[in-house]
Amino acid sequence: MIGIDDEIGTDDEPAENEARKPLALNPLDRVRAMTVHERRKVAMMGEQANRIALERLYGKEMWALLLSNPKISTPEVARIARKPQLALPLIEKIIANQKWVRAPHIRRALLTNHKLTRAMITKILRATPKREVKLMPNQRGYPNLVRELARQMIK
Repeated sequence: MIGIDDEIGTDDEPAENEARKPLALNPLDRVRAMTVHERRKVAMMGEQANRIALERLYGKEMWALLLSNPKISTPEVARIARKPQLALPLIEKIIANQKWVRAPHIRRALLTNHKLTRAMITKILRATPKREVKLMPNQRGYPNLVRELARQMIK
């Protein structure tokens, strides 16, 4: 039996679920503890530390959502653009965004991706300053098709 002096659950005490749940000390731990719905929400509207953790943990499952986030930074887009597993519709989405194509490190990341079609490469090269295009035919970091199209553009 419960006596008068026994407390039945005060507002000061944490609930059992909260007591069992450890505090997430870093973004990776916070992201691991999230539900699928919470991960989607963070990918589309979250802060940079959480977006990076999502991309590290879940990779290509999150790329489309991350690219929909208006807060995504250009280094994050460049990191995604460089991935060889990136699907063509996502590459097209990056190329369609003029702000991203104007960023030099995103352009270079895109041009190193071997999945680009001739039309995509041409569109990126048109957005590239002439002085950069002149250097491309001699740079071995780019695929042969990129170097060939850059050579044609110079002529």
